[in-house]
Formats: sequence, C-alpha cells, structure tokens
Amino acid sequence: MIKFHRQKGQSLAEILIAIAVGAILIGGTIGIMAPILRSNLEIKNVQIATSLAQQYIDILRNMAEASWFNVYSPPAAKGSDSQFYLSAATSTYSIVSGMTSSTVEGRNFGIYFSIENVNRDSCGAGDISSQATTTCSSGPGTVGVIDDPSTQKIKVSVSWAQGGSLSRISYFTRSSNRVFNQTDWSGGGNQDGPITSANNKFYSSTNIDYLSLPNSVSINEISVPAFAPTVTAINPTSSINTAPASITSVIGTNFVSSTTVKITKSGETDISCTGFSFTDSTILSSGSCPITGAAAGIWDVIVTNLDEQFGMLINGFAVLSSPSDLVLSHTDRSKSFSVSWTAGMGNGGAGGCKLQFYTGSTWTDITSGVDVNCDADSSSASYALNADGWKSSWNGTQIRLLRKSDLAVVGTFSETLACTTTSGSESQTPLIDEDCNGYWDNSTSYGCGTYGCIQPGKYVEFYHHLNPGTNCAGPIDGCSPYGCGPCCGCTGDGPMGCSSPSWYVPDRDTYVTLLDANCCAYGYFETCYTYY
Repeated sequence: MIKFHRQKGQSLAEILIAIAVGAILIGGTIGIMAPILRSNLEIKNVQIATSLAQQYIDILRNMAEASWFNVYSPPAAKGSDSQFYLSAATSTYSIVSGMTSSTVEGRNFGIYFSIENVNRDSCGAGDISSQATTTCSSGPGTVGVIDDPSTQKIKVSVSWAQGGSLSRISYFTRSSNRVFNQTDWSGGGNQDGPITSANNKFYSSTNIDYLSLPNSVSINEISVPAFAPTVTAINPTSSINTAPASITSVIGTNFVSSTTVKITKSGETDISCTGFSFTDSTILSSGSCPITGAAAGIWDVIVTNLDEQFGMLINGFAVLSSPSDLVLSHTDRSKSFSVSWTAGMGNGGAGGCKLQFYTGSTWTDITSGVDVNCDADSSSASYALNADGWKSSWNGTQIRLLRKSDLAVVGTFSETLACTTTSGSESQTPLIDEDCNGYWDNSTSYGCGTYGCIQPGKYVEFYHHLNPGTNCAGPIDGCSPYGCGPCCGCTGDGPMGCSSPSWYVPDRDTYVTLLDANCCAYGYFETCYTYY
C-alpha cells in the first residue's frame, strides 16, 4: 500500500504576495514618519532659537541697567536695519557691529540684534508712537511727538540653515539714572531735558541767584508780610482801549517786591499788568496794563503777593472806548457838513468832545461844533464850517473828534472835505465857496473902463437909483427899483437902451459886456461885482 505525506511550507506565490504587502506597509509608515521627524526638527530649532534670543535680551537688559549708554550709544548708527551682536571676548559682554553665529547641539544659528530710538506722543509723556517727531514748545503732556531718550527698542533676530528664522522684540526703559554732581549753573535756564551729559544750564528758576557766587545757587530774600496786601488807588483811574494803559502808580499797603497787579471784570479774561517797580510797601510805580481791544466798562484792580494773599479795589479802573463807525458827509464847496458815529464810553458825556479841522499845520476848533457827545450815537448831525477866512485852501481838509477832558483824539473821519473851484454865480449864495478861498460867496469888485467894468463877462451889483429921465419917473410903470430899465416907459428904444434919456439902464445880473460907457461915466453904479 502506498502512503502520501503532506509537506508543510509556503508556495512561492504566497511569499511574493507577503513581500508586496510588507513593502506597502513599510512605505506608508515611512511617509507618515518623515513629516513628523521634520516637524520635530523644526520645533527643536525654534526652541533653540527662542532660547538664544531670550538670552540676548536678558544680557542686553542687564547691560542697560548697568549703564544706559551701553544700549543708547552703540558703536554704530542705530535704526531698524542696524546689526549688532554680543562679544564675550573680555570678562564682560560688549556690543559689536555685525552678525555672529552660534552652534548648539550640532546645529548652526545666525544671530544679531538691532537698536532703535523710540518716539512718544504727548510731548514725550504719552504712549509709544510710530509717528515722526514734531515740535513741542509747551512741554511734556501737550500735543506733539518727540524722541524718548529713556526708551529703546531691541529686536533680536535668529536664523538657521533650514531657512527658518524668528525675531523677538523688547522695549528697554531706563528705570534708574546715574547721579552726577553739577556745580556750575552759569549757563542759566531754558535747558530742555532729559540731558545725556552734564552742562552748566537748568530748566527754569524763580527767585534764584545763580551768578553772584561761582559754583553755587542761592535763594533770594523773600519778604512775606504778616498781613494781606490792600489796594486803595490806581493812577490814572481810566484809559482808552486803543493802546496799553500806562499806570503811574498803585497805592496800598503790605506790598512786596514780587507783588503782581491785574484788572478783572466779570465775563472777561483777566488782564495782567507788568513792569511795576517796587518803591516801598505802599507804592508800586510805572507799570502797564495791555487793555488794547478790552471790553469797555468798569474793572476791579487786584494785587497779589507771593504767598497768594491779595487785595481788591472794586470798580477801581475804567476801560474807555472811542466812538466807532465814524462817517462824514459833505457836498462840494458847501459850508455845512454832517457827521455820524456809534457811541463810545467814558468820553465826558454831553459836551465832552469837540470837532476840529486841520489847517495844514494845526488843528482848530469848529466853532459850530464845540460841544458834542461822543458817548451817544450821532446820526447825520449837521454842523457848519467857520466864518470867512477860516482856511485859504481847503480841499481834502480832515475833521476829527477830540475829548475835551484830556485833549485825547478819539476819532478822525476818513472822509475829507471837498472843494472844487467853479465860476462865479449870478446871485449871492452865502453857504457856497466857488473859488475855494475860505470866503463864503464873497464879491470881487472891478473898476470902470471905457465900455463898462474893466473885466467884461462878470455880473454887476447895483447900489444907486438912477435919476429919473424923460418919461421915466422912478419905480413906476414897470421901472426897476434901481432906476429906468428897458421898456420902462422911456420914449422909444435906442440901440443901447432908452433913446431919451440916452443911456442904457439894465436890470440886476445883466452881463457887463452890454453896458454902455455911461454905466461908469455917469456914476450910476458904485462898482461892478461878481459873487464867489
């Protein structure tokens, strides 16, 4: 009998299949593990780089605390693109320009840091600002951006071979200052701070003597009275608000060399007066109060001592105002004119001002306007210029208002008087000056010539009645009151007037070119005139 035996084992096909499956599994595992391994490597690099950056920041902070100028004044220019590194070649660290490298756990890292100045708003007293610096004229806490020398920006940058990098930023603030001993103050005040080195100046001082003794300062003597000051008078008691008020004296008690003076009025900004000299504890002399443009009215006077004790003179000073909106109206050649203005204050009331005209060298009162009221509105008030001979040539003459109490000019009219010469008039007009010579409708006389007045073309003024002639019995039958005239009952008309009598008798205002020689020869007229 034949027996069969089964031999245990695997066929070639099975082996190949197993190998293929194994390769797939191994490949997948490797594909999963590779990123994990790379990530672990990157994490390690970041950990090392972070540690290096923090180490740099810690060292730099210690150096800044030891001496602020270690970071504030590096060996090269500061800025966002600056590069420095730490050198430990000596027993202490020092800052060197450039970039360095460091090997940690077999990995190579590049490292450097930058130093930048820092700006702050509120003129250095506010938050860190990226804005550019501006001008700060009013000191810390006001609007403006300036450099803060007590703050520096440190940025540490670390990189490694695989292309990775990181940066860490820290702001260092100076928390302590190196004390220095300054003894020379002769440079005086106005030193802006903070300063980076000692000098001979300071920011400001009050009541300090820094010049009398070299290398020393002393407080000037302060005299503080036992009682508050009082003010009993101010001289003058008023001033017009077109210019600063010159004060000759302030009278009171318990004044000191530092006593200040001001005037106040409810609803208005206080006006501080300056320039007073301390005469003694009862008198302050020769000061000035800037009242230009101040509100007109009554103000209180206040004096204050250094210890802030004060005294007040209620209603002690009057700010006066000139009349405003001055307008002058005038008709060419006319004797009369009108003026208007808006009331001022403190100019004497009714009759407190007067009108004047300018002669070319002096100002002269207008006699019809001696008393006017500058403290009341004036609306087209009419006045007249002075009598004959008031001015020889007057086109462009100025008119002004003068306060009578102190002879102060309170206003000058911008408009001027106008006078344009013209020919004489046929009749007398006593408010007109035709030839602008300062005489109101004056007449000019001319002698008699062969055919009448020497200057023909003028007008004549009759003064005498003519002796009645034939058929001319005086002022009847149409005759003029000055004698016989044309067609007044004479016997016929001749070529030059009545045929009988044989002279021509014109009425008033007839041109003298028509006059017969008998006009003058017979003495029927005193003279020939024209009006101007």
